[in-house]
Amino acid sequence: GRDSGALRRRFFDFFGGGEKPLQLPREEPEAYAARGGPYAPTGFDTEPMTLEVCQYPHPALRHENRRVEVFDSKLKILVENLFESMYQFDDGIGLAAPQVGVNLRVMVYNPKRPDRSEEIVFINPVITASSEMQNE
Repeated sequence: GRDSGALRRRFFDFFGGGEKPLQLPREEPEAYAARGGPYAPTGFDTEPMTLEVCQYPHPALRHENRRVEVFDSKLKILVENLFESMYQFDDGIGLAAPQVGVNLRVMVYNPKRPDRSEEIVFINPVITASSEMQNE
């Protein structure tokens, strides 16, 4: 069988660092806000953590989301935190950074959970087509 997490490891190997969880030096809250928006939780991209999901009408859910420009260890930590936070919900198969107060264009997805070899990461996704049909 496939190594659970093999796809994710390939993604993370792009950043380097292997399997060992990263933790970067703590920063001032203003630094997190500058990267992740005004509602970003402290440590969202510098230390392993479970992120709290924002409930509507939290303002982070309507705030503009920035493009990811730097692919570094901070992005790696954010992605790991999104996956771990998503797995806290029994039926969750996807989680976007804005749902946890981080206004960056990042989303994680696993259609075959709990099989972690199927994890997919979207960075700066773009909708290229849509249907005319809408749900009421």
